[in-house]
Amino acid sequence: MMHRPPEHLTLQETALFLDFDGTLVRFDRPDRSVPVVDAGLRSLVVELLGALDGALAIISGRALDTLDDLFAPLRLAAAGEHGSAWRIAPDAPQQSIDVCADLRALPAACRALLARFPGVGLEVKPNSLVLHLH
Repeated sequence: MMHRPPEHLTLQETALFLDFDGTLVRFDRPDRSVPVVDAGLRSLVVELLGALDGALAIISGRALDTLDDLFAPLRLAAAGEHGSAWRIAPDAPQQSIDVCADLRALPAACRALLARFPGVGLEVKPNSLVLHLH
């Protein structure tokens, strides 16, 4: 049986998963910069939360604590650190993947390999590694 998308979605049938860097704020070296979540953006997010009955989440490579600080006093459903940490609702506890010991040994090996590739940087997050072109 083939499923077709609905011809029209209502707001009650819609959820938004919004990328932070590059969508909500300018993508500007996320491993080093601190973007500004101004009153206009905060107001827009509050309006969307109301219209979607709370079905909105922020997705980011940044840590959830950083997102909380940027959006304060709002606390949002979010996924951070490239999906390795998440909170399914504003009042839910933060969860994260269990990192095996092997992952903790990877940064040194990656740095040695990346020494051969100028312009590629390594960002080490608590539960993931990120490559950036500089």
